[in-house]
Amino acid sequence: MKPPAISIAENAIVMSEACYGARVVTDEDAISLTFLEQGAGCFVGSTIIAWGPAEPPTSLADVI
Repeated sequence: MKPPAISIAENAIVMSEACYGARVVTDEDAISLTFLEQGAGCFVGSTIIAWGPAEPPTSLADVI
């Protein structure tokens, strides 16, 4: 998925469990900023490595 290909519903809540899903390096490659520019109401994601356990209980990124 590349930022230019994104279309979003107005005021949508976008959540990403991907590692570095909310990381902003430049305006051109930040998928989080692209969602917000397209009208998302908020973006929830990780700016670092996100992971969870193979089995319950949930923890870390799995809590999202």
